[in-house]
Amino acid sequence: MWLFSFFILLIEVLGIFSAYQFKQSNALPAMWLSIATMLVLIFGLTAFLTKYYYDQVEYICPNCGTKFIPAMTTVIFSAHTPKFRRLACPHCHQKSYCLEIAR
Repeated sequence: MWLFSFFILLIEVLGIFSAYQFKQSNALPAMWLSIATMLVLIFGLTAFLTKYYYDQVEYICPNCGTKFIPAMTTVIFSAHTPKFRRLACPHCHQKSYCLEIAR
């Protein structure tokens, strides 16, 4: 996952550099094409990485010990630390920081 994130960062840097070079040579259509290509690649790869991460984890409620998998939008927009995410348990409905474990 770290390697994939580094690849995304590399695409961003190369896209910015190529857009700058096209702007310096007054090739504005090529500059906009470079920016559009970079944005499509970045958003597509980021969506893939998010889905991959979501498919690899599940959560344990600290109150009742139930393992559960919340909706993807809930996972994306909830507060979190590297190992915990603030979620509501579907079993006991307690909202707390749940431990993230691998599936």
